[in-house]
Amino acid sequence: MRVGVHGSIIAKMDTIWDIYKWLQFITDTNRNGACSPEEASMALGSAQALFFEDCIRRSDTNALRELHGISKAASAPTGIAPYPPGYAHLNAVMHSGVVLEEIAHGEIYERANSVLYAPTYNKPVFVREKSGLQLYPILEYPEIEIHYTASPASPKIAYSVSLQGEAIYDPASSVPLSFPKEYWTKIALGACPFLGVNLGARDVFSLTQLNVPEGDQQS
Repeated sequence: MRVGVHGSIIAKMDTIWDIYKWLQFITDTNRNGACSPEEASMALGSAQALFFEDCIRRSDTNALRELHGISKAASAPTGIAPYPPGYAHLNAVMHSGVVLEEIAHGEIYERANSVLYAPTYNKPVFVREKSGLQLYPILEYPEIEIHYTASPASPKIAYSVSLQGEAIYDPASSVPLSFPKEYWTKIALGACPFLGVNLGARDVFSLTQLNVPEGDQQS
């Protein structure tokens, strides 16, 4: 299957195998040999990680929407609320419908002894620790709600090999990109430098357009 790009690249990239075939074509044209599925998986993982960091920095909630999660769990008797599995970035912490305030470690003593702003069971404060969120006052809380952004899963292009030596896509064992499909183009382009293709986006699109049969091109 030829994965052409000319105005409709997003529609063409419906699976991670489509992205791989596109990267395979680009690398076969611009270096000594096409990339393997393993190379493409690693490159896409690196590009996705950079894209994730950029989205966090810009607070791009739309791009991160499929990575948003909410964890509801009781804290330990020590007041520690553990981080959820896959946790990467904290968005908010709530208790009994109240958004909790985060404080710095150096503020703990002052806040605990404040006449006006001392934390209470109904409105605790928290600091971040390696093992989780430490709530003050140190009590057991029946339900702490953690709103967070999870780390993107490492993409994987899984396949089997036919008797003729051809790679056959294995969708059940593959792991797609963790972002909505409208962002797959950008991540795929970001993977190119990791595969030894140092072309700008315009050059990549122009190159692919020249190799798409006339029937595949759209105005």
